[in-house]
Amino acid sequence: MASFYKKYIPYLLLTLLFFSLTYILKNIQFKERKTTFSQKFKEIYKDTPTVEIAGFNEAEQWQGNFTLDSLRSFDGATGMNLSSENQIQKKVTLQKQMNLSGYENIYVYVYAQSKEMIDNIEEFSVGFSLKDKSETMAPITGFHEGWNLVTIPMKLFKPPPSNFKEIDSVFLLLSSKKRVSTQISMDRLWTQKDVKNINIFSEFKPQFLNLKTIGKSTYLQTSSPEITNVVLNKEVKNDFSYVVGFAPEKYGVFGMSFQTDKTNKNGYYFEASGQQMDSWRLYKREEGKETMLASGSFKNNVFEKGAYLWLMAEKKGDKIDISFSINSQLFTPIIQTKDNSFKKGFVGIYSKGSYLIDSLEVKE
Repeated sequence: MASFYKKYIPYLLLTLLFFSLTYILKNIQFKERKTTFSQKFKEIYKDTPTVEIAGFNEAEQWQGNFTLDSLRSFDGATGMNLSSENQIQKKVTLQKQMNLSGYENIYVYVYAQSKEMIDNIEEFSVGFSLKDKSETMAPITGFHEGWNLVTIPMKLFKPPPSNFKEIDSVFLLLSSKKRVSTQISMDRLWTQKDVKNINIFSEFKPQFLNLKTIGKSTYLQTSSPEITNVVLNKEVKNDFSYVVGFAPEKYGVFGMSFQTDKTNKNGYYFEASGQQMDSWRLYKREEGKETMLASGSFKNNVFEKGAYLWLMAEKKGDKIDISFSINSQLFTPIIQTKDNSFKKGFVGIYSKGSYLIDSLEVKE
């Protein structure tokens, strides 16, 4: 009997080792993450394009007395300055054929340097000339010092046109009160349908979240002169990847948040900023107090205006990986670190400047 065990025990041990390894590998093998949240905005908004009335850039051939200003621009490279003194009316005109029928509002970004500049306004209006040579106008009101998104209902245009189908040109009027002067700046004048899929966001400032059509594609656009947070109704735990695809239009700050609460007082944040968005930092908030986890600079011009980029945040346990891609397929590491302050939370984006959002995706 002893000789039997002596002869076959190596085989028994090998058999036991084989089944043990099989069991271990079966239970610790890598589990491929599956998509649990996906928003592809070009698909969502393909049937609701915006009509870009004016961008106030050098390519547009405005007629009249105005200046283009790269410092007072909100949406693109330049904005337009209009000024008036002692009731002298200034009018600028852009010849452009448009069909705005079926839209309820038009929108424009307006900047006033001070309350005094606003108080000095006698008239500030937007108007359209139609093919039948008639004109219709509406006042631009309800804005304060700094940048504003102003909504102008189409029903306010007087005299009411028979329709807005045959527009030949758009014009702007500004005149000051007697013996004073005023100056107002503008950027991006457009119209759009209501934003779909707004229920995917739990917290956001609606005045800075719009649509924008570039070519034949319509994107979600986040544009704001201040840091604006968008929290998504998507909660993740401790094993996920989160990818944001976007393109800068005006540099500022762009970041992705993950494992946050809905108030943004707690969670992780990765952002790119700087004059050319060449600096990055990864930090966390605990009851609003920020703690830096890592920071650095991009070696090359990663962020280019109008060029799409994908940022990815991954977390498994206490391991955090941040990477980027220029094609949404091959990702280059930015930073890998460890922190386990949060076990779960929501994902989101935040920005200051102007950005086109192409897609959002979570895999778990």
